[in-house]
Amino acid sequence: MKVATSVKLKAIPGSHLPDGSYLSAVKSKILDSVNLSTGRNKWKEVEIVVRVIEFRIPGFRPVRLITSLLDSTITAKDIVIHYHKRWDIEIAYDEIKTHQCSTLKGHMPTILRSKRSDLVEQELYALLITYNLIRSVIMEATSKEGGSPLVVSFLDTMQIIIECAPHLSTFKSNKRKNALAYLYKLIAESQIDRPRRPRCNPRVVKVKMSNFKRKRKSDKSQFRNFEECIRIICHKTA
Repeated sequence: MKVATSVKLKAIPGSHLPDGSYLSAVKSKILDSVNLSTGRNKWKEVEIVVRVIEFRIPGFRPVRLITSLLDSTITAKDIVIHYHKRWDIEIAYDEIKTHQCSTLKGHMPTILRSKRSDLVEQELYALLITYNLIRSVIMEATSKEGGSPLVVSFLDTMQIIIECAPHLSTFKSNKRKNALAYLYKLIAESQIDRPRRPRCNPRVVKVKMSNFKRKRKSDKSQFRNFEECIRIICHKTA
């Protein structure tokens, strides 16, 4: 998780790792019990050892992370890369709500039709299972045809499956195998025209009254190798 600069994280003596990270002890209080007669809470102090990683990307301020992954074989750079990938879950939410549950123009948005809580839960599971099935098909297509599943369009894949599913059910086993191979080829070729990474947008705003400079016509998206730009900030051993 990201930690503010105001939080003091003192390094444990001798805990500095070769990749620039170090270990620190974080102390806090957690709820232990509640006195039912007085209503007062009883707290206990706990101490957790965390790994501190500070890094910087050109054009941005330094960032400090803490993690419970203390294994030194997992480098600081690997942790930073996976920390940024956590936001990809927001893309998955958008794919489910905006695309998978989309309706025709002018119609009411897709809603959960059940009135009982257990049936609402059932509908939610159906949506998530369908999403994971589509994603598994993308994974199979890229493993057979080559390429990365991260740059394949979810919307295009869903449309291809919707159009091909009725025809696949009518094919016999020998023709179905060839049809599936063609389906995987179509999916693997349906790539996003502007993948999120390695896209890097300029730090500008359209609003005039701002601390950032005004957006100009020259401020266009650029492609940057994020993994190569990461610079781990090493701290000297005390």
